[in-house]
Amino acid sequence: MHALALPASATLGPIAPSRFAGKRIVVVEDDAMAAAAIKLSLETQGMQVILFVSAEDALGSAEAIGADYYLCDYRLPGLDGLQFLDAIQRLSAAPIKAVLVTGDVSPDQIAIMQAFRWKVLFKPIDLCQLLSAIEAHEARIEPLAASK
Repeated sequence: MHALALPASATLGPIAPSRFAGKRIVVVEDDAMAAAAIKLSLETQGMQVILFVSAEDALGSAEAIGADYYLCDYRLPGLDGLQFLDAIQRLSAAPIKAVLVTGDVSPDQIAIMQAFRWKVLFKPIDLCQLLSAIEAHEARIEPLAASK
């Protein structure tokens, strides 16, 4: 199952300028097909995608620190996505901008995830849904950025 569905319209014609162009996003996803779909989709927005298959790999890399955004699968081998984001937040002087994704849609899991400090999206997600979640999170952190 793909974690991100690229809308057909996004594959046609030239890519429109995006407010995400040039932004660095760290993606932690252990499913190779989902990771490839996410990477391709975000790159269509001009983002620089830094991909990791585990939270431990990401935490061991200097590239993971100081990214503009973080996108992390909740269920990972070893540290889960929430633990990863908490660790990155502890290393960061400012609030990080992050989105968790998960395929677990059980009522118990949904209830637990509502208490998380980061936005949670349920798989499969599409590019518009993901970008909206990032923008909404960014607006909460930097309300003046939206007025530029």
